[in-house]
This record gives sequence, structure tokens and C-alpha cells, in this order.
Amino acid sequence: MSDLKQTYIDSDNLYDFVKEQFDSYEDWLEYEVVNAKPLLSWESERLFRIIESAKQGLIEQSVKGNAAAVSHLRSLLGMNQAPGRPVGKNGDSLEKRQAIEQRLQDEYAQDVERLTESAEDN
Repeated sequence: MSDLKQTYIDSDNLYDFVKEQFDSYEDWLEYEVVNAKPLLSWESERLFRIIESAKQGLIEQSVKGNAAAVSHLRSLLGMNQAPGRPVGKNGDSLEKRQAIEQRLQDEYAQDVERLTESAEDN
């Protein structure tokens, strides 16, 4: 692997990479145009390294009990909703909303009936 490729993959800051490896930004742009295909592969590898490094850091912090790291890791894994939390109103199905509405109407009717009976008794 060439030194330039390895330096690119290992760089966290591309601005610093360009500043260290090229005489000017224009030289970098010229190199980028000529070597677009390999640079795409390098960038993919660089991003993979960065993401894996970040995930590893989150895992280590999660093991230590860092709540923020656990939250970020859950988000990355697609487990955003904590267990035991109810689904929001927007997540309820039409049938569930209708059943809730029917139950509320039934309870209201029972309350009206009970109040009417108690008013007649007095």
C-alpha cells in the first residue's frame, strides 16, 4: 500500500492531510480529478475506519456504564425506543384508537346512567 493511500486512510482531518501532502489546494484538486476512482475506494475505507473506531469507543464507554454512549449505540443499532415505553399516539393503529374511543364512550354512558339513577333516588 502506498504511503499516500495509508496516510489518507489514517487521516481524521482531510484539511490537514491536503496541507501536509500537497503544495497547494489546487494541486490536491488536480490529483483528485486524475485519481477519482482510487480516491473513492480510499474514502470508503477511511470512513469505515472512522465509523468502526467510533463504535468501538461507544462499546467501551457502554461497558463502563456511560448512559450517553449507551443511547448513541442503541441509536446506531436501530434500537431507539427503550423497552417498556409505550408507543406514542401517532404509532397507534386505527383499530386501537377506535377501541379506546369506544371504551371511553361506554364509560361515559355508564357514568351518565349511574348519575341519573342516583338523582332519581334522591
